[in-house]
Amino acid sequence: MTDILDPNEKQELEELANHHFGFTGFLKRNKIAVAIACLLVVALSSVALIILREKPGENVVSNNVLLSIKGPGQLSGGNEAEYRIIYRNGENADLVDVSLELYFPSGLKFKSSQPAALSSAGMRYNLPLLKSGENAEVMIKVQLSGATAEEKIIAAKLTYKLANFNSQFEVRNDYKTLILAPSVTLEINGPIEVISGQDTSFSVVFQNVSGHEFENLTLKLTYPESFSTQSKDYWLVPRLGVNERLQVDVSGAFIGEISSQQSVVAELGQLIGGNPSPLLTASGSFKLTKAQLALNVTSDPDDFIKLGDNIQINLKYENLGVVDATNVQINLSLESIILDLSKINVYNAIVSGNTVSWKSATLQNLSTLSPNQKGEITLSVPIKTTLATNLKNQSVRIIGTIKSDQMPKIVRSEELALKLASEMDVLISGEYVAGALPMKVGQQTTFALTFLLTNLSNDLESVEVVSSLPLPQGSWNGVVIPESEKENLLYDSNSGKIRWRIGSLPAFSGKYSPARKATFQLTVVPTDADRNRVVRLLSDIQASGTDAFTNQNVSAEAINEVTTATLGDYEIDQKGASVQ
Repeated sequence: MTDILDPNEKQELEELANHHFGFTGFLKRNKIAVAIACLLVVALSSVALIILREKPGENVVSNNVLLSIKGPGQLSGGNEAEYRIIYRNGENADLVDVSLELYFPSGLKFKSSQPAALSSAGMRYNLPLLKSGENAEVMIKVQLSGATAEEKIIAAKLTYKLANFNSQFEVRNDYKTLILAPSVTLEINGPIEVISGQDTSFSVVFQNVSGHEFENLTLKLTYPESFSTQSKDYWLVPRLGVNERLQVDVSGAFIGEISSQQSVVAELGQLIGGNPSPLLTASGSFKLTKAQLALNVTSDPDDFIKLGDNIQINLKYENLGVVDATNVQINLSLESIILDLSKINVYNAIVSGNTVSWKSATLQNLSTLSPNQKGEITLSVPIKTTLATNLKNQSVRIIGTIKSDQMPKIVRSEELALKLASEMDVLISGEYVAGALPMKVGQQTTFALTFLLTNLSNDLESVEVVSSLPLPQGSWNGVVIPESEKENLLYDSNSGKIRWRIGSLPAFSGKYSPARKATFQLTVVPTDADRNRVVRLLSDIQASGTDAFTNQNVSAEAINEVTTATLGDYEIDQKGASVQ
């Protein structure tokens, strides 16, 4: 067959064929090296892709970390609202270097947040580590104003890193609120920063911006627990005319930790059918700063007291300023009708009524208190042993003040409130009813036993008396007097317990109102083992309940046992309490 290729073409094809077979052989001889080279190429390509995606100034968007915003879909203009920014870690690693940035629309006034923002604008937050699978949230309180039907958008951006990866990620979301036409505006105006313990003033302003008047409006203020004031917290406004503006001024002292935030909440409502219907709320946030002088008052006990107790009071004062404080004056107010102020134990002080005072004339180091200089005062005051009043829920209020020539405006300590705990007592009496007396072996004798329960200064709840019955089951004959207590006073044969479920026991039961009592009968048939002995009728009697004022458990002194010799019955005492 004639060749169709010339000699030169034929030689080129043979060289190409020889080269192909040589490359295949190379692959066969270097399989491992070629595989490693391929893996390196893939890895480098992935890194290059990530680098190309992370452009300078941009973060990687995450699909496994969720960010949502919850709040009102619509709101009357000028009203306050709470928004919750919730974020969840759906990654397999912890989130670190977490920060939140909020973007507010025009017409938004930041009020407060939890946790605290990095600035008073409330737009940036540094957040703690968030473990895999967990969620957390930031709550903000804002006031929104705007044109009717205007849509306000709050946006959020969460940035973070993964604990096992160095790149920064971000996730974004936003939330829309529609502004409705306002009818009344409400706001709290006052200083942003206040001195802890020193009197300050703020005002609550509300105005009718609708085209009609309002009747029977109510204004309620909720103060921080430690806020000391003589102002009211509730006002009734019979009429608010069109465009009428009213202002309520409040004075008092915010007391707490330095740099902490305290809030006052105002609620405006309208009485409809005698019940307040809410219209809108507003709040004011106040940051506490330190005063030149500080006074801290503590007591032992510091929560609940009983009649006959002795209260130990300790006052610590200090100059926190940078200049001397001269002619320092300290006053301590002790307010309660249950204190026995005639027996107060104090030195270097002036006692006038319920006020104890110290000044340089009585305590020398109060003449000049240098910067960072401290002092301490102690005293004690007893609680009366008996109550001469039928007013329940008594407490002792203790509050101190301090001032000097350089700081004539007083600074208050945090108020102490010690609640008087109620005291309950159970008495047991008995009498002979029928049968053999003195008791005889094998013969029946019936006794009537009475539980009588008294209570002192506060209402009690969930009250009951429990007693063991150390007698055969047949001793309980089911007779209970009065009939109304029959369903409350029961015997459980399985446990051998008598249980009297009383429920509520009013204050001063047994003093200004009748004591609660119930009577039941026991029938005793002595055996030879009882001969020449008294018979145990009850044992381990306990009365307990909950003090409605202090929310603490209250127990009467337990009674170990009741025998035929302790009933206090004249006929038994005369004929004998022992078995014949």
